[in-house]
Amino acid sequence: MCICAFENTDYYVCMSIGTKCEVDQLGELPDNFLVKNVFPQLEILDKADAFITHAGFNSVNEALYFGVPMLAFPLVNDQHMTAKRLVSMNLGLSDNMKELSAEKLKGQIQQLLSDETIKENCLRISNEMKSCSNWELTVEKLESYVNK
Repeated sequence: MCICAFENTDYYVCMSIGTKCEVDQLGELPDNFLVKNVFPQLEILDKADAFITHAGFNSVNEALYFGVPMLAFPLVNDQHMTAKRLVSMNLGLSDNMKELSAEKLKGQIQQLLSDETIKENCLRISNEMKSCSNWELTVEKLESYVNK
């Protein structure tokens, strides 16, 4: 569905497919796709304009740190509440995976990328997170804990 949605677009798509299938099972891929079983998520988010996610708490925090608007498709547990919170705070959009089509997915990404309020809110949260981080202190505390 993702390939159908974005194969003839100007978007460059990095698509992680997990470990339950192999990339070659997807057939010939469009030139604007890079598909792997696993990506270094932080490196991708540092360059991404949008993030399609299941709304897991770690992934959401990582996307917010980099100021990346999200399209959430929660699947289980706390993901539903996290996705609702993203929408209520104007940090992204959310939908039900069972009601998804390629056309709808493409439209939602276009809506997400054109929403200036969502972009501004994500950048504001990113700046707040980055201004509060003190990585050296965090590393020192973790090292002292591990060395006990």
